[in-house]
Amino acid sequence: MQQNDFRAAFTTAEGWGRFVQNVQGGRQENAVELRYGKQTLKELTLDTAPDVKITKAEATIDGRRLETKVRLQPQQTNIFFSKELDLSAGQILKVKLS
Repeated sequence: MQQNDFRAAFTTAEGWGRFVQNVQGGRQENAVELRYGKQTLKELTLDTAPDVKITKAEATIDGRRLETKVRLQPQQTNIFFSKELDLSAGQILKVKLS
């Protein structure tokens, strides 16, 4: 798999969509694009690309910044949302790691 430019479909009990990951210049950007249905999230765990050294994470939905708590680990980043997220079809959750 190509970790620097990755796209994959995902399905859940109540919806489906696309997961996207781009790694470039020491930064990692991930997106959860809900295409159909709905999805509730309390937290999101992302594998960290080998060439990315994470010191901060920023999460947004449709450009609106979210309050989060972040746990940085060498190969993973855990993002905990202060409020449970209720994503609807057409919404995009983006996470930028740098």
